[in-house]
Amino acid sequence: MDRLQNQLTSERKAKEDALRRLATEAERKLFDNNPDITDLSDPNRPMKLAERMSELYDNEWTTALENLTEKRMTEVQAIQYLLNILTDIYLFCENAANGQFSGLLPKVAVPERALQYSSKSKLRLSEPPADFYKIMKDYRKKNWACAVPLLQMAFKEQKNDSMIGFCKNYVDECMKLCWLMKIQDPPVHMEWNYRNGNSFDNSVFRTYTKTGNVIDFVVWPILFIHKNGPLLSKGIAQGKKTEQRQASKQATLI
Repeated sequence: MDRLQNQLTSERKAKEDALRRLATEAERKLFDNNPDITDLSDPNRPMKLAERMSELYDNEWTTALENLTEKRMTEVQAIQYLLNILTDIYLFCENAANGQFSGLLPKVAVPERALQYSSKSKLRLSEPPADFYKIMKDYRKKNWACAVPLLQMAFKEQKNDSMIGFCKNYVDECMKLCWLMKIQDPPVHMEWNYRNGNSFDNSVFRTYTKTGNVIDFVVWPILFIHKNGPLLSKGIAQGKKTEQRQASKQATLI
């Protein structure tokens, strides 16, 4: 009787474990690269990152702008410099994130000391499990804080720009937020490539200090939940009126 009871208990436990694994796998597949499902328990979800980007603009960006204008930069030059820093960091994180899993499968399947012979043997690895990369991406998100200080050092070394010292806190916070944006699944998308004279689109831009029907220069980038996805937060741009618009206004006054 005891033996039968133990067997039933063992079978019940095995069944529960199997169901738990199936549920976990189904959950991973549901969340994998799916922007329509938000994990509300994640403090670094896209909406929260957009809020922190707004705080970055209000705080560290403002302080950095003051520091740079005190170093004989004009306001416009300082604004352009800070935007370039942010977008350079964003692209730096994009390259780092995209290349992070490159060559991972051989290292998982074959001992590192043996990989030097891989070109001779021409490895033919089987496809990884469907949730392999999802597990890796989740692990990366959990350990984001370990990567950020190293990314900050790598970027500053690559940039080799003495002016960064006058906006260190801004640079460090940009790196933290850009890394968190790029390791979202899918990544948060940033846009800033609008030229002088492009139409000022109020649906994606807020005004800096001057209004107008065209853009003079971009101050702060636009954020989208993912590429070609819904707007997350508006960018900021300086507006200006075209000569035609100004002439029309003067004619109306006459």
